[in-house]
Amino acid sequence: MRPSWELLAIAVGGGLGALVRYGVGEALPATFFPWSTFTVNVVGCALLAVVTAPTRPKTQQRVLGTGFCGGLTTFSTFTVEIATLTTNGDSSIAIIYLLSSLAVGFAAFAAVRTVLQPGPQAPPRPS
Repeated sequence: MRPSWELLAIAVGGGLGALVRYGVGEALPATFFPWSTFTVNVVGCALLAVVTAPTRPKTQQRVLGTGFCGGLTTFSTFTVEIATLTTNGDSSIAIIYLLSSLAVGFAAFAAVRTVLQPGPQAPPRPS
């Protein structure tokens, strides 16, 4: 069992992530394309690349990854939006949303991870 302070920190992180998601939803109201969910999910992928870096302490990974990013991102809303678009006859938008979310989310994660990787070490200079 995790220490209670860590569980509280994860819960607070989740609440903060959910508040950010709500704010993005208010700032980007629904149009023909679910921009707010797309945005939080892509940003969440990029943040997870930082948060889950092997050098980051496990407690930070849990608080920021499971907590904040878990509250920020939303797979369930993503799924409902795809189903709703399909049901409303917007199958082409649903497919674009599905594929672009996966592609851009993965690209954001990979790009951030690539930037964070240390470059090759220069060989030591002879004395």
